[in-house]
Amino acid sequence: MRVAARIVLLTLLPATAFGQSVPGAGLSPEAAFEACVAGVDGAAIDAFAEDMLERHADLGAAIDAACADGRRDEAARLYAPLHAEYIAHPDVQRLRACTAVLDAAQGIVPEEPHVCDGE
Repeated sequence: MRVAARIVLLTLLPATAFGQSVPGAGLSPEAAFEACVAGVDGAAIDAFAEDMLERHADLGAAIDAACADGRRDEAARLYAPLHAEYIAHPDVQRLRACTAVLDAAQGIVPEEPHVCDGE
């Protein structure tokens, strides 16, 4: 499902401002990232994502159909509440914060992809 791939991808993009301290300050960027990620419950994220996809299967299908038909604005509008729900999860926020630190250290400026792009 295209929406599932988008949700997984979004976990790798940085948080904009969650006001969290990131473990591993003073370490190399890679070591800080590893220390930070150690505090993230990946199983909780996976379970939450699976539950969310099951609860919103009809919406996922509508998003996929809108993308397939070239209705990008509609797909983005349908996807917005899913994205907001997903990134509100505490472990997703922590993971995004960890990734933001590594991205910043490497000079990467992340871009939020459109729900219809890539997979």
